[in-house]
Formats: sequence, C-alpha cells, structure tokens
Amino acid sequence: MSNRFEWVTRTTKYLQDLSDELDRLFDSPEPYLPDLGVMVKKGHDSVTLNLDVPGMALEDLSLVLKTSTLTLYQVKDGAPVRILRRIRVSSDVAPQDIKATVKHGLLTLVITRCPESQSTTQTIPIQQG
Repeated sequence: MSNRFEWVTRTTKYLQDLSDELDRLFDSPEPYLPDLGVMVKKGHDSVTLNLDVPGMALEDLSLVLKTSTLTLYQVKDGAPVRILRRIRVSSDVAPQDIKATVKHGLLTLVITRCPESQSTTQTIPIQQG
C-alpha cells in the first residue's frame, strides 16, 4: 500500500528541491546557470551575460533583438541556420546599448537598461574580443 503513493513523495521532493534551487538562484548576486551555459551578473543599470558558444567564431553568430527577445543564431554562409539561445529582456532595454563580444568560445552581452527605449527589431553587432 505504501508503494502506491511513492510517486507523490518523489514528486513532492523534486518540487521542493526545484523550489530551493530557484530560491538560491534568485537570491544570489551572481547566479550561475550551468545547464544553460549562461552566467549572469547584475549591475546597477546593466546586466552582463556570458554565454558558452564553443567552436563558434564571430562570423558564425548573429544576434537579433525583436519585441523584447534577444535571439542568438548560428549562421552559415550569411544565413541563420539554427537558434542557439533566446533571451527575454525587459521592454526598457535600449537596443543601441546592447554590447556583444565573442572571444575564445564565450559570448559576452552587456545589456543596459534605458526607460525611454521602445521595442524594435535590430541586429546587434558582435565584435571580436
């Protein structure tokens, strides 16, 4: 009879562990998301994201901001072939203030918040680091 509800105990434990991990993630000043290959550092007026892009060079990447979503594409022969990441950003992000650099398989994005910005579509240049 006790095995009948064992899945409830396991599910409850899993949900508690998940809740604890989320609490740790959002309470930490510099959360690290190992499963996503992303490190986030929050500043006063900006957020810095370091994304793992192993084996990717500058010409292999394209970063596009559209309607509060940053999309990182893998590019081949100048055309997007695969979405690598999608990142939701606040609507107060200024597209002209998003800086992106790539060096040694690490893409660094510095996103500055600006209250007067509007949601638009804009390709963000990625510079060699």
